[in-house]
Amino acid sequence: MLVKNELENLHYIKLIYSAILKNDKSLALEIFDKMAVSLFSVPFIRPDPYMMQNILHSINQGLYYLFLFDKDHSHHDCCNSNYEIIANAIDRESFIVGGEKIISQYNEILTYQYQSMNVHVEKAMMYIEENIDKNLTLEEVAGHIPINKTYLSQLFRTHMGTTFTDYLLSRKVNKAEELLIATNKAIKEVAEICGFRSQTYFATLFKRITGYTPNNYRKMRKPKYSLTFSKI
Repeated sequence: MLVKNELENLHYIKLIYSAILKNDKSLALEIFDKMAVSLFSVPFIRPDPYMMQNILHSINQGLYYLFLFDKDHSHHDCCNSNYEIIANAIDRESFIVGGEKIISQYNEILTYQYQSMNVHVEKAMMYIEENIDKNLTLEEVAGHIPINKTYLSQLFRTHMGTTFTDYLLSRKVNKAEELLIATNKAIKEVAEICGFRSQTYFATLFKRITGYTPNNYRKMRKPKYSLTFSKI
């Protein structure tokens, strides 16, 4: 996983954020570890403390603002407490440890929120994961639980900070991201596996959420470029 400019840097931070939202700490740390491996393996580039601290600063602030603007959750104390960790990143070991601590801090916050999550929302999320290839509706998911669809919609807003539809589409796009990276399946097949009957609609939605077309996303994830970072 290589970062060639600030846009891609922010994109990988978004991937870490998405993993945290799924309460998948292992995936979030895996994404960061790949960034670290790339950083320290680029020929003719020797990361100095400023570069390493700048990257950790970008991750810390990126996660803070994603939570703030995407979920309307302010984790100001968490963000501020990480500055000491960032300042101590002076070599490879402290950089990796620091990044993992920052990600773990934000993940612990979300884990606490998950623990207080409504049981109906948990059932709905599980049903969505098991039927990601279908053209699901709020009414169908509510009927499976079973629960009133209007009430389920309200629960998603309360406990997930988003609408049912936005959550559903986000999970489908996340699944598509995984397939684009891990397989060589055609775009049309990826769309069908994720429950989209129209490839055009899938491509439009994918670009709206990720900022990339499915083809460009797949190409961008291949290790072709060297690292450069910009200060936020």
